[in-house]
Amino acid sequence: MRLPRGVYERNGIMYIRFQDGRGNLVRESTHQSSAKVAEDVLAKRRTEVAEGTFFPARRFDKITFSELLSTWWDEHGQYTRSCFRYLRHRVEGYFGPTRARDVRVANIRAFFGDLANRGYSAAYVNSHRTMLNSIFNHAKKTGSYDTNPVTLVPQLRERERTRLLKFEEWQRLLTACDGDSELRCFVILAALTTMRKSEILQRPWKEVHLDGAFPYVEIPITKNNDPKIIPLPAAAVHELRGLPSFGRSAYVFPAKATHRYPNVSALKKAYRWDIRQAFVAACRKAELDDVHIHDLRHLGPSILLAQGVADSVVAKVTGHRSAALRRYQHLSDSFRKHTVDLIATVLMTQATDTRTDTPSKPVLEETRPRGCKAKTSKGLNGRPERTRTVDLYRVKVVPVDNLQKSFL
Repeated sequence: MRLPRGVYERNGIMYIRFQDGRGNLVRESTHQSSAKVAEDVLAKRRTEVAEGTFFPARRFDKITFSELLSTWWDEHGQYTRSCFRYLRHRVEGYFGPTRARDVRVANIRAFFGDLANRGYSAAYVNSHRTMLNSIFNHAKKTGSYDTNPVTLVPQLRERERTRLLKFEEWQRLLTACDGDSELRCFVILAALTTMRKSEILQRPWKEVHLDGAFPYVEIPITKNNDPKIIPLPAAAVHELRGLPSFGRSAYVFPAKATHRYPNVSALKKAYRWDIRQAFVAACRKAELDDVHIHDLRHLGPSILLAQGVADSVVAKVTGHRSAALRRYQHLSDSFRKHTVDLIATVLMTQATDTRTDTPSKPVLEETRPRGCKAKTSKGLNGRPERTRTVDLYRVKVVPVDNLQKSFL
C-alpha cells in the first residue's frame, strides 16, 4: 500500500510530516495505525498552519518518553560508539511509561540521586545524563519535541582519580597472572603500550604487525577519532606470539563462552569485550586494593615523564589531550625541578640567612695614571655627591631652541 505524501509508518504507527508557518519541518505521531486517519490529521495540520492557528506546543502533550527514546535509538543511539545500550534499560524503566512533559528537573534530579544512593560513581551518573540530553536534543532537531529539561540539570562533579600503580605492585600483578596467558598479555600490552582496554581487546590480527624491524599495532579509530600507530617492544611481541589465538583466530582476544552465553556463535561480537573478572581475581591474588584496569594505561606516562621525556612526545604515544597529562606530571623530575624545588631553594635559602645588618660594599683602591685628576662623581641632579646646597654647583640648562635643533 502506497502511503499519501507526508505520511509514513514506523513500527506499526503512522506519522505525518509537514512544514510550519516558518518553513521548519515538523514530524508528529498519530498514535494509531490507520493511514486514512493520518491523512486527515495531516490535512488538519496544514489548515491550521495556513490559518495561523497551529500551536506546536499542544501536540507534544501526548507524546511519551518511550516514543522519544525509540526514535532516538533507531536514528542515532545505536550508531554511536558509546555504551548507551547498557544504560537504556535503566533509563527506559524509570522514565518510559510517563509522558515527555512529566520528565522535569525534579524527576531527573531524583533519578540521579537514586543512582548515587545505590553506590554508582559520579561519572556513571553523568553518563545517564549524557544519554537523556542526547534524546531530547535529537527530538528538538527532528521536530518531535520542543524543549530539553536536561539542560537545567548540571553534571555531577567527578572525582579525579589520583591512584597510580607502583612498579612493585605491577610486578606482583604480573606474577598473579601466571596460568592465564591472555590476562598476562593484556596486562603487559596495557602497561607497555599505554593502549586503552577497548583498543587492545578489539584488535584483529590483521592490524597487529609482528614481523619486520619495527613491530607495531595499527588502530584505525581511537576514542578521539584519530588513527594512531603504537610501536611494540620485544616483550610485547613475545607475549603476543604466545597467545592461543596466534595463527588460529581472526582476533587477538577472541570471544569466550560464559554462563550467560554458553554458545559463542550467539554472541554479537567475535572478540572479547571485557576482561574485568579475571583482572579483579588477579588483583585479589596479588593483594592489591583500589586498582582499576585503566591504571595500567597511566603507568606508562608516569614512567616516561619521570625519565624526563617531553610532554609532547608522551601525548603522541598515549593519545592524551594535553590537559590529561596533569594527573601524573608531578612525577617528572624536570617538572619538580622547575616548580617545588625552585620554590624550596628560594625560601629555604632566605630562611637560613638570618643576618640583619647590610654588609657594606668593599672599597677598592683607585688606580689611575700619574698626573690625571680624579673624577668627581655626580648625583642624580647633576651636582657632586654629598653637596648640601644647590647653589654650590649650578647645573647648566640647555635652551629649548637648541634642544629642538638637536632633534631636527
